[in-house]
Amino acid sequence: MLRTFIFNEENRWIEEEQILLLHDICAIINSTEMIIYIWTGPEIKKNKLKKAKEKLFKIISNYSEETWKIYEKEKDFPTLVKTKIDSMLKITKENKEMGKLKYSRFSTIKLSFIFLIITSILTFISIFLILSLFFTPSIGDTYFISSSSYFLYLNIYRILTITTLIIFTLNSIISAFERDLGIFIFSLLGLIIDIGILVYINQGIFLFIHQEGSTEELFLILKTDFDIFIILNLIELLIVIVPNLYKLYNFYKTYKRYIFISK
Repeated sequence: MLRTFIFNEENRWIEEEQILLLHDICAIINSTEMIIYIWTGPEIKKNKLKKAKEKLFKIISNYSEETWKIYEKEKDFPTLVKTKIDSMLKITKENKEMGKLKYSRFSTIKLSFIFLIITSILTFISIFLILSLFFTPSIGDTYFISSSSYFLYLNIYRILTITTLIIFTLNSIISAFERDLGIFIFSLLGLIIDIGILVYINQGIFLFIHQEGSTEELFLILKTDFDIFIILNLIELLIVIVPNLYKLYNFYKTYKRYIFISK
């Protein structure tokens, strides 16, 4: 019976039967014949290979008193082992040939996917928050809003914007590392827009010219000014969300086989 193990990014050997990446180290164990076949991907780093072997040999010595045969050259692998490796590499090779597979690590695939989801959700929340301002009570050409509600809206919006800004920053770092130009550009765009929004809303009470009759507890704001604020922010948020959703969809299509693998 053959069992397949991968040396993952947490420097642990874990069982994996589905997918191999080109930077993986794979140990196929034939427990019946006491043989281990070690396959190393073409993009593997020497220090990782050394560490993987050390851990593998340590595990073997700790849990088995038998002498194991170890083969590291593919020419020495039997057909069954070669077939197993080829089947696990099939998806990776196909995507590589099509130029789809840019990411080389399961951790960065998962992180980038999570970040794309979070930024999409937070941006949607921001959009609904801004849209809700259209329902602010008004009389004639003037909106009236309590000072507590005014600052509450701004603070929530500020927190949402800062959070998305941080995540866009993290995703731009990951995409730069993995050389994914699309996500890098979209993340950079989101980052720039979020900075602009923050600078804009940090004006606080001075965002609007308060109309005559305003008090410390109640702000009277000209409808035109308020509507311009809403529309400008909606445009900015739509510029963020549309490419983000597009990239999220494409990213999921490309990496869905890798996202939910526990490596």
